[in-house]
Amino acid sequence: TDPSSPPMPSSSYRIAAPAVAAPKSAPPSAGLSTLDTAFRLWCLHEALKLLHEPTWSPWVLACGVAVAAAAVAPRQPLVALALTLRLCDTAMLMPFCWDSFYWCFQIDGGLLLLLLCAASADRDAVARSWAE
Repeated sequence: TDPSSPPMPSSSYRIAAPAVAAPKSAPPSAGLSTLDTAFRLWCLHEALKLLHEPTWSPWVLACGVAVAAAAVAPRQPLVALALTLRLCDTAMLMPFCWDSFYWCFQIDGGLLLLLLCAASADRDAVARSWAE
């Protein structure tokens, strides 16, 4: 710049503030996250499988209580407990089970590993990883 030129007004150097402020994030209780919805769908699937059990042993009741608790409050520790119980239940049936149980075993095992490895990760990031 030329030192002999008059100084420019300071307002020309200002950056205008945006007209619309960024929206504030909603409180956690305002809606369900993607992961909460996915957990609840998993709980529904497991509840339907439990309803088809021929006998209601204490083990089936314990699984049912864990799945119901995870459906009511879909937090990672409760879902991990329900997943662990259901994985043990499926493992006890093998090799005498339907082939769809093998698929459920693999998917649920992958989800359990994901939950254990990403315990401190963002809930939506865990949901995206599970969906991939």
